[in-house]
Amino acid sequence: MKCLSCGNEFEGNFCPNCGQSAKVGRLSVKRILTESLPDIYNLDNKFVRTCVDLFRRPGKMIREYIEGDRVKYAKPVSLLFVLATVYLVVAHICNVETSHPLNTDSTIHINGNDIRLIEEGSILEKIIRFLWDLYWNKAWFCLTKVTLLIIPIKFAFRKIDFAKTLNYAEYFFIMVFLMCQQMIIDTVCIPWNFVFGSHYITQYTNAFVIEDSQAVVTFILEVWAMAQMFRITFRKCFWINIKARFIYLIFFILTGILVMILLYFCGFFDVFKELDTNAEIDVANAINNTFGK
Repeated sequence: MKCLSCGNEFEGNFCPNCGQSAKVGRLSVKRILTESLPDIYNLDNKFVRTCVDLFRRPGKMIREYIEGDRVKYAKPVSLLFVLATVYLVVAHICNVETSHPLNTDSTIHINGNDIRLIEEGSILEKIIRFLWDLYWNKAWFCLTKVTLLIIPIKFAFRKIDFAKTLNYAEYFFIMVFLMCQQMIIDTVCIPWNFVFGSHYITQYTNAFVIEDSQAVVTFILEVWAMAQMFRITFRKCFWINIKARFIYLIFFILTGILVMILLYFCGFFDVFKELDTNAEIDVANAINNTFGK
């Protein structure tokens, strides 16, 4: 048989020179569905197995992956981006808004005058838009959150035997797997929240209290997974996770303070320097203009 790619003559199913398959065939719709789409996201039985194990035996699965048994599981970062795409598709079908509400053209009403908060075309405006785009991109936001959680989680679990053997990169992949679990839950909850979170139902009945309820479910599953992985009791893992979240909260507050300092030096608060002490500022109007009502 003559290879259609390099012209080499060979016998068997694959060309020994370039690896081209002997059975190339014509392009067809079937080939698009069986080859092209899986190649984009590397979808195969690993994807399904990993998603199932994230709810059937999450901690054991993650521990196996960390210890080297990886061939039967999907790569966590790739899995996260696939699930983020599925999330956006479901959100679009359910008509859920997924774009950020930031308006950098916003103004603040001071003593009868409208004053623009962020100068048009400034570096500050570009930075803010970049950060908001990052926040509203599901996959990249999860990766950013994972990066910020690594140190608190590693510090909180530092006394657990298995945790002592883990490095920061391994903690990163652990948290990415848990974020994949959260992404699946958020995706499943989109139709539920879309139906029962509608204005009509919330106005006429209090039978369903579901807003952000998936956060509680996600946390419980995360504790269960980490208890399995570290082989400790659920109760002990619960309090360690609470401690980790408290450390994360402190980091978040310190980051907020740092951002405010940077905004100060970037001139964000210059608009208030010339104000009279009796100036009337319409804060509600500024918030609505910036983030939407």
